[in-house]
Amino acid sequence: MFHQRPYRFIRNFIVPSILGLCLLFSGCEQQQAPANQAKIVAITVPGTPWYDSWMTLQQRLDQIPGTPLKPVFYISGQLGSEESTLSQLRRGRVHIGGFSLQGASSIVPELGLLLAPYLFDSLAEVDFVMDHYLSDTFSDMFAQQGLVLLGWAEVGWTNVYSRDPILTPADSAHKKLRSSNALSSQLFVQAIGADMVPLPFPDIMPSLQTGLIDGGESGSIFYALAGIPKEAPHLTLTRHAFDTGMFLANKAWFDQLTEERRQALRRSLPTLDELRQSVRNAEATLLADPQSHNVTIHKLNAAQRQQWRQATAKNHDLLIEKIGGNSATIYQLLMQGKRDFTQRQSP
Repeated sequence: MFHQRPYRFIRNFIVPSILGLCLLFSGCEQQQAPANQAKIVAITVPGTPWYDSWMTLQQRLDQIPGTPLKPVFYISGQLGSEESTLSQLRRGRVHIGGFSLQGASSIVPELGLLLAPYLFDSLAEVDFVMDHYLSDTFSDMFAQQGLVLLGWAEVGWTNVYSRDPILTPADSAHKKLRSSNALSSQLFVQAIGADMVPLPFPDIMPSLQTGLIDGGESGSIFYALAGIPKEAPHLTLTRHAFDTGMFLANKAWFDQLTEERRQALRRSLPTLDELRQSVRNAEATLLADPQSHNVTIHKLNAAQRQQWRQATAKNHDLLIEKIGGNSATIYQLLMQGKRDFTQRQSP
């Protein structure tokens, strides 16, 4: 699953070519895209479960007689950041996209609640709440933004990486840590006493190289395959948040598809269970052999984990307050899901 990839590979694809943009946005071509063409955006890296998921989509569509949809991929970040590609998706310039919670929360802020620190205690709890409590609510909220929620796509636990070991929040004092633009990420970095530096993912490596940042937070797989360990080799398994991505489609485009094409698309996307297994296997492979990616793993003991929990304990209320909207209602829904999970585990 894992392959060594120099960071410049990502940088080369993150910056869109003038020709690509010209053709995509019809600045030079006014021809309408074929009715069965689906332009797909994401920020992925070859060798990861998410890149493979798009290849699975291609293979399954190809196996359907008549090939009802022909995907055109821009899945290595060619069209910019998640915020930028979400805007393009809503405008109908592209048709389908894969996004993280941190990116999608820019248009549905309540998604940020799912990234509240130490909201979930186990993968089993994550699975139960995701499977039974969230799809209908967020489907409606995406529809209000002109998008269709096609399905969830697991990303995994978020951890802290750094030049020097950070085992407790106190170790992050005076450290410059990268956050994403998501409110949950920024509040986390502030809560542990670090100096927050908001940056898009592609800017992490050059910022580490120039000393602009000393570390940050990320999912383990992206951290390893993006080459970040070359500059920040220490990965502390704080597992302070669980990131669950999603597949979205432009609603106007999706609604005009024939029922045959809509069903073909839904059937061809990897299921959440398939992605869960793939992501968890990939992370297990990384953690079993971190030296192959120049990673030094730090596991927390009970006392250290409690310090992280205590430092970020107020973030749940802060997120509800700052996000507003339907935050309080959705948070209560999350708490109900956690209570139901606990009751089902009782003998």
